[in-house]
This record gives sequence, structure tokens and C-alpha cells, in this order.
Amino acid sequence: MNKTNLFKKINENELANISGGSAVAIISTIVPLALSAISAIASVVKMFQTNSGEIKNKDNSIKWNEEKTLINEKNMKNTEVKYIQPVYVAY
Repeated sequence: MNKTNLFKKINENELANISGGSAVAIISTIVPLALSAISAIASVVKMFQTNSGEIKNKDNSIKWNEEKTLINEKNMKNTEVKYIQPVYVAY
């Protein structure tokens, strides 16, 4: 017995109801991904705008403390005070 003979044809009304469900499935998949991307972008912006903080998500946690460090060089020819500003790379 051929199993393809067990399928039955559906009319246009039933087909419209089935295809509407696929749109809901796609939207329910895309929304969490979009929110995750927005959260990641907001976290990176927050990291560069504040001196210290912590960002947590389901996969990892990032802490930072960007206190400027005063450098006194013994061989400086002028009396300028230098500060070191840390640079962070998020990947």
C-alpha cells in the first residue's frame, strides 16, 4: 500500500488557516532574537558611557571598572599629568 494515497486534499479555506499559523511561528521566533540584539547593543552603549558596572545575560557576565589611572613619569620633560583610559573590545 502506498502511503501517499493516505493524504487528502484540503480546500482553499483550510489552506489559508494553516498558512496563517506559519506566520505566527516565524514572528514568535524573530521577536526573542530581536530583543536579544537590542539588549546587546544597549549593553555595549552602557559600557562605554559609565565608569563602572556589570552586565549579565543568560550566557555570560561582564564587569568593568574604568577608574582613570594617574601616571607619573620620571623622565617627563614637561609637567603634564597623563591619564590612562582603558580600551575594551566586546566580541
